Amino acid sequence: MISNKVILTQQFIQQRLPHAILITGAQGAGKKELGEWLSQLLLCQSPQKVFVNDDQDYYLQACRTCKHCQLKHSHSYPDHLMLTAQNTSIGVDDVRQANHFLEKTAHIGHYKTLLIPHAEIMTVAAANALLKTLEEPTKHSIIMLLTHDSDMLLPTIISRCRLVHIQPLVGDKLLSKVNYPLNDENANFVNLTHLPELSDESTHQAYKLFKHEYLALLNHEKSESTLLTLLRDNSEALRWLEKITANLQRDLSVNADTLFLTNKSISIQSLHDIYQLTIKASKTIKLYPQGNKAFILEELLMSITQIVTSSLITEQAKD
Repeated sequence: MISNKVILTQQFIQQRLPHAILITGAQGAGKKELGEWLSQLLLCQSPQKVFVNDDQDYYLQACRTCKHCQLKHSHSYPDHLMLTAQNTSIGVDDVRQANHFLEKTAHIGHYKTLLIPHAEIMTVAAANALLKTLEEPTKHSIIMLLTHDSDMLLPTIISRCRLVHIQPLVGDKLLSKVNYPLNDENANFVNLTHLPELSDESTHQAYKLFKHEYLALLNHEKSESTLLTLLRDNSEALRWLEKITANLQRDLSVNADTLFLTNKSISIQSLHDIYQLTIKASKTIKLYPQGNKAFILEELLMSITQIVTSSLITEQAKD
């Protein structure tokens, strides 16, 4: 994060900032913090130096006391716009409004800035509307797109942005940021992609419920109906499905057993098949964001149920 601030500060001082910046990184990595920092810096009248690395390098930080900073703090600064979804996606009308905002001359500042915190939820029509502005940027405008999943963005959007990737925290630095110790229950959470489950109580509880329902399905104790609802309602659920399956497969491969599966008919091959189906469903949803996500998830769970049932029938036949 700090290294990115140092680089962007030098580009700002040299007036070489790109007109469009795509900030990528895992959820919780600090993408919004970096985007907010840059948008605040671009409007500040008296930025201050913050030294790092024994005072050899530095980055600029908004003073937060000048008139422009005060207006930004009160959400009334006229030359900055944060584009958020009105529903579950950012539509073409939202982007057209943002384009119109960028076309106007700055009221009191030097830059017009646009921040899109969840660029991956733009519809195809919205992305194409933004593309024209990226190809023909207005003078003194800076567009910042943030995403944890750049695969969901059009390649033409990515190619017209300067990429800034935030490296995830690891080891002790990561553990210092979380609320939960790495005990038996969450020992598989080892990197920042799992920070939401480790740092937010509601997300942690949602994960535990999802894991309980998924294991109940694998153990042939419940149908897929509750699990389907959880998959539909939680954007993290497909990632959880993928990770839990991978961890179960690893347990069986390394230890030849796992405490979580009472259904001993589930084999490494069964879990491998489920994992591949999950990856395929995830890719399909990313490639076709306007497609019928509910149908894809229903099809996925039906296939998982068939694998569980077939495994059980095969095991009973052996007996």
